[in-house]
Amino acid sequence: MKSTETTDDWYADSGATRHMSCNQKLFSSLKKVTNSWIVKGIGEKRLYVKGVGDVFFKTHTGDESFTGILKNVLYVPDLGINLVSIGAATEKENVQILFLEDEVLFSKNGRLSIKGKKAANGLYRLDISVIPELEFNALIASQKIPLSTWHQRLGHVASKTVQTMASRNIVEGLNLDDTPTSILCSGCLYGKMHRRSFPKGKKRAKRVGELIHADLCGPMQIMSPGGMRYFMTCKDDASCYTELYFLHSKDEANSKFKGLTANLRSRLNRGVKILRTDGGGEWTSKRI
Repeated sequence: MKSTETTDDWYADSGATRHMSCNQKLFSSLKKVTNSWIVKGIGEKRLYVKGVGDVFFKTHTGDESFTGILKNVLYVPDLGINLVSIGAATEKENVQILFLEDEVLFSKNGRLSIKGKKAANGLYRLDISVIPELEFNALIASQKIPLSTWHQRLGHVASKTVQTMASRNIVEGLNLDDTPTSILCSGCLYGKMHRRSFPKGKKRAKRVGELIHADLCGPMQIMSPGGMRYFMTCKDDASCYTELYFLHSKDEANSKFKGLTANLRSRLNRGVKILRTDGGGEWTSKRI
């Protein structure tokens, strides 16, 4: 391969641990290193790193355009080629990469972003072109971005709030594409889950059977050796004595509770005065 200082072609490389470029003109920002180190080039040739910087680029995939940044690119003047590290892209930039017979596809957040074709030298030449930082910022400002991306950028704010901000032009550069008007965010589902608190009791029970706290949990993902997927706890408020029952299904809760009340009557001659639950449907049976 011919090595020239004006080369601007980029190739996907699964062997490189970092993005590298031999052309100083491609960098939008470049910080020269005081203590240079060595990387191995083609044929195990020892090459010196002279700087580290960022490269702004744009590309087209069908009718869509995409802009991106190659961060922490090593400036290696004697490398003779520009390389996009597969390892760095997948590990640090959260990019998914698919190699076909004569094509390579880069995707991020489920959207195709970069394509490449196999060249005569066996490497995959990427269809990207380097652009100045000012052009990059202008493209970013005009680019329509999915609702899910803006939802994350704005600190997981509600989808309707993002759409209101876009429709009223409250935020400069907030351009939404034609994605669905609602999204499902796994982080929000886990982080915003809540449950209603139990009402505070007026007083603590003084006698056994006066107040029983009951709760049922399940179904469990893993079945017990006896085929149980649920368990139920019944705790006496006065004595803190607790019974634990393992159940095949929720409808067994009725018979287990009836057994508990029968046990109290036979041993202590006392019935259950108050049953406190979370209001689940398993406790609404009229048979109790």
